[in-house]
Amino acid sequence: MYKIKIKGIVQGVGFRPFIYRECVKRNLNGYVKNTGEGVEVVIDDDIENFTEILKGEIPPLARIESYEIFDLNETDKFNGFKILESSEGKGISFVPADAL
Repeated sequence: MYKIKIKGIVQGVGFRPFIYRECVKRNLNGYVKNTGEGVEVVIDDDIENFTEILKGEIPPLARIESYEIFDLNETDKFNGFKILESSEGKGISFVPADAL
């Protein structure tokens, strides 16, 4: 199981629905949610398949500044892919001026 923390202009630009659609299309299981620092994605496995999403065409107003991948060393499995409610936290997230 992997956790991916994505930072940049990834909130308020359709990034979570984009990740959801791409993960469902690729049969990846897990979730995506907004955090105080950006967007967090957790998937069961196939991290290479997921990183291809980030290297492809993302929503027009989105911009990925960086992402980090953490191996959670867990064997639990998700059933499908979900968009979770945002979690609160410290940090800075960026919303592009065109989206305001």
